[in-house]
Amino acid sequence: MLLQSGYEVTLRPHPEIVKRTPKLLSRYDALFGKNKNFTLEQSVVSFESVINADVLITDYSGIAFEYAFGTERPVIYLDVPPKIKNKQFNHLDIEPLDYKLRSEIGVCISPDEITAVPSAIAKLIKEREAYKDRIINFREQFVFSFGSSSDISARYIMAVANEKQPMHSRN
Repeated sequence: MLLQSGYEVTLRPHPEIVKRTPKLLSRYDALFGKNKNFTLEQSVVSFESVINADVLITDYSGIAFEYAFGTERPVIYLDVPPKIKNKQFNHLDIEPLDYKLRSEIGVCISPDEITAVPSAIAKLIKEREAYKDRIINFREQFVFSFGSSSDISARYIMAVANEKQPMHSRN
């Protein structure tokens, strides 16, 4: 549907999907691989395709925050049932950030309304600046030391390492 709408599509499956279901990926490649606007990216070594994407389409994956906060661009969430590993998560009475921010940094689309995705992409691209401002605001609220965390982390690790210098044993 996206290819028919003229969009360039990069399918970047999770590394576990690559490892566990190579036949599925072969089917995608057989179906779409000859289309010049389709790329099947089976390695996560490079982030170039993520950085260059106008919109990310995902489910509840953490890549949504990496993408939105890193590129300041919106996300389309396919509103599928969440993968819940801790069935008691709701006992804390805290709304998970993944749930809370979905409609703030993008839009949610039900699989029943999947045909709305091409128009949603066009709308998100058109409204990119408004989403950018909202995404930056949420990033400032929820991401510590954005853009400088590597330097801060390295300094912290060095400080801890310097405190724990091994004692030289005396014979």
